[in-house]
Amino acid sequence: MPFFFMGIKIFSAESGSKMQRVPKALALLSGGLDSLLAARVVRDLGVDVTGVTFDSGFFHLGAPGTRTDAAGSVHPWVARAENVAAQAGVPLEIIDVSRDYLSMLLHPPHGYGAHVNPCIDCKILFLRRARQRLLELGGDFIITGEVAGQRPMSQNRSALDVIERFSGCQDILLRPLSALCLAPIRAEREGLIARERLLGFSGRTRKPQMALAEKLGIVEYAQPAGGCVLAEAHFAGRFADFRKHWEADKKIGHEDITRLRLGRHFRLASGAKVIVGRSESENDWLEQARGEWGMAFPQTCKGPVGLLSHPEDAAGREFLWRAVARYSDAPRGEVVALEWHTTDGLQIVSASALSEETLLAVRI
Repeated sequence: MPFFFMGIKIFSAESGSKMQRVPKALALLSGGLDSLLAARVVRDLGVDVTGVTFDSGFFHLGAPGTRTDAAGSVHPWVARAENVAAQAGVPLEIIDVSRDYLSMLLHPPHGYGAHVNPCIDCKILFLRRARQRLLELGGDFIITGEVAGQRPMSQNRSALDVIERFSGCQDILLRPLSALCLAPIRAEREGLIARERLLGFSGRTRKPQMALAEKLGIVEYAQPAGGCVLAEAHFAGRFADFRKHWEADKKIGHEDITRLRLGRHFRLASGAKVIVGRSESENDWLEQARGEWGMAFPQTCKGPVGLLSHPEDAAGREFLWRAVARYSDAPRGEVVALEWHTTDGLQIVSASALSEETLLAVRI
């Protein structure tokens, strides 16, 4: 005779039937409460759940797909995902999708949100990679913490359907928090998971999630917030300028994104780009992400690292050197000695500070 464990049908050896295997699922963990609850609810139904978090290249400044930065510190986004996985009681994998993500970001098929956040295409890309990993693991379905109607762009009913269809996840994408508002997937129809044990949350209120968290004994979780640099207004302006000047035949890389996120940015009339660091840590990261850009910094006083996209641009070099002098600790009016590094080698140059008006006129 069959018996039930956590809502899943199991056949006993005495019945002569084979015991039904434990279903496997991948849970996308963002570090927020919704993904935590989704993974926990399904795990508590007896499913073998593995958590995954995706590195798009925008959550930290270290090498993509790594847990720590060059100094050995755990990236904050990894720490959040690990905390969520621990509370959900599931192991966690980090999957690097940065190369595909950066290419998609220049021309997202479904467009941007309020700024340069490609929310729909972001989810599609993550789910495509999750589907690939699910096949590698021999799993049955994918779990997300999406709630129908919670986000106007990416969680309305039409967007949920688009995401499912374009990711190739039809019939294997389970949204446990809103499952009762949506059509059952194959795992539900085949009895691998008990539909009646799933939930029917919808809309923008988070009270049901908070109540469920309390019921499950989850007391520490991230409060809802944007969390994505692509949804920030100041970054949108930088990215729009970057996209305008990007060469169509070039692939965007991690160094490009690192430079884009750091320092003060200036676009010169020639089209050259200048970046000047604002802190010691930014200076360190800019130096690491220099690539083939020209680099200058003060030789005899404290000051920023400055980068120039086109080191051969004479006007650009003068602007960079004088901008570095302006933001250095040298007294105003004093000529500053600088180290100028290019692929051709090191040169010692000197420059006086630019005026604030000149800098503001071309600052992005």
